[in-house]
Amino acid sequence: MTKRKPPTNFCQVCGDLVPTARYSVVCDKEICKRENQRRLHQRYERRQREQNRPPGTPTIVCEVCGEVLEWLAPAHLRMHGLTLAQYQQQHPDASTIAQRVRQSRSAGSMTRAYHLKYVGKEPDHQLYEFLVGTLLGDGSLEKHKASARYGEGGSNENYLHWKYEFLKQYFHCTWKERISSPHTKSGKRYQGWWLRTATHPLLAQWHAQWYQPQKIVPKNLVEPYLTPFALSVWFCDDGNTDQVRSYRASLYTMAFTIDENIWLSQMLGFKFGLTAKVVEESSTKRPFLSFTKPERQKLQAIIVPFHIPGMEYKYLQLGGGEA
Repeated sequence: MTKRKPPTNFCQVCGDLVPTARYSVVCDKEICKRENQRRLHQRYERRQREQNRPPGTPTIVCEVCGEVLEWLAPAHLRMHGLTLAQYQQQHPDASTIAQRVRQSRSAGSMTRAYHLKYVGKEPDHQLYEFLVGTLLGDGSLEKHKASARYGEGGSNENYLHWKYEFLKQYFHCTWKERISSPHTKSGKRYQGWWLRTATHPLLAQWHAQWYQPQKIVPKNLVEPYLTPFALSVWFCDDGNTDQVRSYRASLYTMAFTIDENIWLSQMLGFKFGLTAKVVEESSTKRPFLSFTKPERQKLQAIIVPFHIPGMEYKYLQLGGGEA
């Protein structure tokens, strides 16, 4: 009786022989396993796109792999080791974008041209104070080609809408309500709001100073514009009052380095007479600013008079009450 040979297969990533692999498609090398997982994820995303695409949607076909798409994204071309210019050179008659997407982008260009004509207030000291406060906190500047825009999202509708109303004095702004994708474990969906400004040369200048490439503390901007109003916005974004440890207040500045935290602590002392201690979070060892109870009361006297909507619970906690 002849002995049967063990089944063999070839790794679909590196091509090596995979013995006794009746069902396996990749070898045991870690790099091949990761690449296989990436390919499986791409196939899953492709099926999802095809299922969610409304019937009759104009599409194009990738001449390399045959996938049906609405436009050839750079990420898709990178899978084939191509740039858009190389793809067009190899397939000069192939479409790279469906008509519907082309029309949508043309409309977007017209909208951006309208943004340049937006009639609003000229940037002033109060805007700079707001930007310093929110960029030390939750706000962000998003690079967009040669320019930049302000963007922020969250679940506190009243607070974010106050920011929207403030910023639209200076820039064209959009305000959208969003429902999140289902959570991977719980399946729950969460409601949130998102605001964005149009791109603006001023925001591009500020982006260049706040991101290198991660967010930093630009001392030349923070020092002149860290005012009581800026501090109020900063606390509303990233402030917290510990209801357990003697009502200590904190500014969560973990995004910045220890040296930047020390400098911010010194600025708070110089500008407002506040003593902020730089401490480290127990689990991650990231630095943040902490205020004792007497310092918390000084902080309260500075920021509460601004009465920013949506922050009533923080003002209450800061005053020693419970939200």
